[in-house]
Amino acid sequence: MQLSDRYRPVVAVDVDGVLRLRRGKAAELDPPGAFVAEVTVFRYAYPSVFHSPPTWDDDGMSTGRHMFSGVGAAWVRSLLDRDVEVVWATTWQHYANEYFAPVLGIPPLPVAVRGDDEREWGPAEWKSVQLADGFAGRPLLWVDDMPPIRAGYQLDELRKPRDRALTRLQWIRDPTVGLSSTDVTEMNEWLELATTEPGHAELRRRRRRERAQLRDETDTANHGSRARGRRWRRMRAFLLDATPARNLGAAGHIATYLLDHPDPDLAEVRELAGFWLGDESDIQAIVGAAAHLAAHGGASASPTIQREGR
Repeated sequence: MQLSDRYRPVVAVDVDGVLRLRRGKAAELDPPGAFVAEVTVFRYAYPSVFHSPPTWDDDGMSTGRHMFSGVGAAWVRSLLDRDVEVVWATTWQHYANEYFAPVLGIPPLPVAVRGDDEREWGPAEWKSVQLADGFAGRPLLWVDDMPPIRAGYQLDELRKPRDRALTRLQWIRDPTVGLSSTDVTEMNEWLELATTEPGHAELRRRRRRERAQLRDETDTANHGSRARGRRWRRMRAFLLDATPARNLGAAGHIATYLLDHPDPDLAEVRELAGFWLGDESDIQAIVGAAAHLAAHGGASASPTIQREGR
């Protein structure tokens, strides 16, 4: 990667629901700037994964009138004018260049996701895995109407830790409207930050704030308050460090027990440990760590106490 690439964002854009609008009963009025164009697709040049073929005529062709986002087309053209790298992230794969690029008034774009293996995942996960494998060290904006919903497939979490703050998913919530002017404003603001060193620093600050807020919300939901959640995490970390097995299930459940029982019954702690741990030395170690926490205030254990116990 060249140094300049670090500040040259990549925009991975979908077709259906983003640039080509899905028309259904919910779509009563044409979105602002939308336009209709006739597109002919061919049986010999049609994607084989995540697509059901249309009805072909005797010549192996299918022609239909489709609605496209004028706002989205103009935005993509503006990105290319600004030397932003735009790539396809669509199940149409390279056929997007054949069928849709001319209609949108854009040149052929690189294809970032490709292949004929659907495996057990959906198209969003199929895209996310491939996008995460590319563009290391560079800001990456993914524009799609169907983000991943399966755990473990979020694009930012799949990328390397250093690149996670430089990752954005723009979820197009209404595929009958596609890209809107509001989306464009939000994405342009993010892209402006993604092109400078101070902007990268700001994106990293925002990610830290967002993660801290999410952690506080999770603590409150799971443990009743942020303070109890922090105490639970400290105890779990201490219990993990105390056992070679480092079993998250054992450490988490025993930390929860200690949080709810200021004067714990170590026999119950041992029973919990035995459920998760098979080795007697691991059981003894984690029960001993739980006893240490209880002797030093249990749920209010401090980092100083944790260091003493190591």
